[in-house]
This record gives sequence, C-alpha cells and structure tokens, in this order.
Amino acid sequence: GFSVDNKIYAGFGYIISAYGPTAGSNEYQTDFYEFDPATNQWSKKNNAYLGRGDIFFSNKGRIYCVNPEYRTLNKYNPSTDTWFESKWEKNLIAPDPDNISGSDICFSLGEKEYFVTAAGKKDKFINPLWELNPNAVTWLKKNDLPPPGSDTISIFTSGEKVYAMRDGKEILEYDSASDIWLGKKEIPSEHKDFQPVFSLGGKFYGFSKYKFWEFNPH
Repeated sequence: GFSVDNKIYAGFGYIISAYGPTAGSNEYQTDFYEFDPATNQWSKKNNAYLGRGDIFFSNKGRIYCVNPEYRTLNKYNPSTDTWFESKWEKNLIAPDPDNISGSDICFSLGEKEYFVTAAGKKDKFINPLWELNPNAVTWLKKNDLPPPGSDTISIFTSGEKVYAMRDGKEILEYDSASDIWLGKKEIPSEHKDFQPVFSLGGKFYGFSKYKFWEFNPH
C-alpha cells in the first residue's frame, strides 16, 4: 500500500489457485482501492492489469510501478483515477531484470527513485544502486554499496539522508551529492536481526529478538 495526499491506496497482488487446471499457479489481481482516513471510507478505483514483478513506489503525489523485464513504467494520477504507461528502449542503460524484479529496496530523493539490488557475482553478492528518473523514463547507474554485498538489506530515510542496514547489523549512509556510501557505527546488539526498521522524529527503531533499539544517525 501507499500513502498519497493523506489517503491510502492498496490493491493488486495475487492469489494462489487451489483447484482446477491452474491449481498452484498465481492469479494476479486487478483491483485497486483508496482509503480516506478522514471519512473512514474505502472507495473502488479503476482496475489496472499490471505485470508480474512490478515494483511499486510513490513520488510527488503520484504512484508508480516499474517492470524492468517488460521495460515499462506505469504512473497513476489519483486526481483523475487514471494510469499512463511509458516504455524505455531495449538498448538503453537499465538494470538487469533478474537482479531487480520484485525488489522493494528503494527510496526517493527529490523527483527520482533509487533501487538497491542484490546481484550474484562469482558466488558472492554485490549491491548495485540504480537511479530512475520517472519523468524522463531513464536509468542511471550509481556507485555500488561497498563490498561485501548481501541479499538482506533494509532502507530507511530521514529528510535527505538515506541509510542502509545490511545483514541486520552494518549501517551505511548515502551521500547523494557525492554518490558515496559511508560506514556508520555498528549497532552493539548481541542478536543481529533488526526487522522491521522504522523511522520517527529523525531516529530509527528496530526489534532484535526481545530488545528494542534506537539508532540516532546524527
């Protein structure tokens, strides 16, 4: 789900067929709903058929879903209840769909969206960073996160500051102006498994086993 202009949007997803010739397969849904907390009401919005592996994000009052496999970017305008699809050409720079499809490791800075991927390379992981300009529908490769990579990453933001937690312990700060990742102090917890992580008042919080931790990045 997403929050845009004080309203919440949810839908799509899939269900697993239990019976018949398609038993065990995924049935992708087209339903889309808006919830208004002010009136405590749900309203049905226009259906949309979106591709398998779409990555959803919101930016500047719009909802987007990008599909690297099909090279599509769909934009939803809540004020008109309409979707608009754009595509990028196959020969343009873009992330490998095998490394990014279905990823939810992304964050927004200004009008651009950033994606951290987990790519296998010689039996090890690397963590490339990609920038998507949804207005121009173009990708730009940014600096990778420093090695060693991981497939267990959480992203949290505070204003223009972006932080990544890898393997539940390592903290990195991203400086977008210089395109550099900087190491921060590791959380001194015996159990290195912080899930989920959330932000509040410029600080970050997470549970590790039965303990509750606060991280002050400043």
